[in-house]
Amino acid sequence: MKRYKCTVAYLGTAYCGWQSQGRGDSIQEIIESVLFRITQTHISIVGSGRTDRGVHAKGQVFHFDSDKQILPYKWKLAMNTFLPSDIHIVQIEEVDFLFHARYCVAQKTYSYTIHLGEEDVFSFQTADQLHRAPDLMSMRQASRLLLGTHDFYNLNASPLSQVEDQERTIYRIEIKQEGEFLTFLFEGDGFMRYM
Repeated sequence: MKRYKCTVAYLGTAYCGWQSQGRGDSIQEIIESVLFRITQTHISIVGSGRTDRGVHAKGQVFHFDSDKQILPYKWKLAMNTFLPSDIHIVQIEEVDFLFHARYCVAQKTYSYTIHLGEEDVFSFQTADQLHRAPDLMSMRQASRLLLGTHDFYNLNASPLSQVEDQERTIYRIEIKQEGEFLTFLFEGDGFMRYM
């Protein structure tokens, strides 16, 4: 038995999110179905976190265990052969069994893009649309209040019954504009639902 750490990129537009919903339309279910196609055995994958419907990822990590003796680059080739074009395995490496995609996360980064001005048909899947520019100076000033370690109970949708500890640390917030695109970057030790 070997453990493999995988990095995946995907456009989440057509999917209900990362986590299996039992309907076959999650990123997890698509990848697990490809692993079944390759190995003819059910392999459960463990993601570093969940994403919601329509969310995209550039470098989400997951791991899986398998008895199949396949070199990492061949796993990558085989998986990408069967994955749809909006999901791509970027990297696979063999790791020690002490590695766990969910519990070994050092930090997570979320990036939100907004297109300003006239509708842009080429970015509608990856950017929200805003028809007028917001006050960036005020937003940058207010964002500083979120830096550091805080209880984010009032700024997420995770009930205390599910997530008792709602304290998280935000390391960096960056708000930048390049042409007609605004990007909000958040780095932290973890994020809760809709945080």
